[in-house]
Amino acid sequence: RNSKCKIQNANTNKNKNTPPCRRLAFHSVVPAANGFAFRISHFALMEGHEGWDDYAPFYDWENARTLGRRDVPFWRNMARQARGRVLELGCGTGRISIPLARAGVPLTGIDRSPAMLARARTRVRRAKLGASVHLVQGDIRSLPLAAPSERRQRARRDRSGFALVVAPYGILQSLLQERDLATTLKEGYRVLQPAGTFGLA
Repeated sequence: RNSKCKIQNANTNKNKNTPPCRRLAFHSVVPAANGFAFRISHFALMEGHEGWDDYAPFYDWENARTLGRRDVPFWRNMARQARGRVLELGCGTGRISIPLARAGVPLTGIDRSPAMLARARTRVRRAKLGASVHLVQGDIRSLPLAAPSERRQRARRDRSGFALVVAPYGILQSLLQERDLATTLKEGYRVLQPAGTFGLA
């Protein structure tokens, strides 16, 4: 009906002086017997962290037909074992955040895309999980979150920081430059509580 887009991995740039990009394939959505078909109209090269606002309407639809919820039990078990606050990097529409919150896990989700977060907030509201889920718009390379104080943690007076930081479903693959990946890993470590866990997929 409308011109939409889907992000595909395509690090096809051979020039070492130009930063790597993802290929953003713009499509027209047309009805098909088994759901929808995508008609490619043109391509544009973009940074890996761009294009997610346009992709938001398709995110849940595509995941339901590919990964689905097969990784949810793994993250839910990790979150339960952490016995504390969880931070999800690149929470998107809440595909992981919502099931974890339903399991009683206090969770903060951060994502750069307003469109993705709008869908996540709608799902949180419908599930009545507002007391368990805190959604933040921000860049995972520079988390707008305080680091825990180790001394105050030992005294059990500091509730900042997270017992578990998770980067599920290849979110780190959108960081195509090594410095961005390194910065994100450092930021995740920075907000971990002492003896916390950083889970990557």
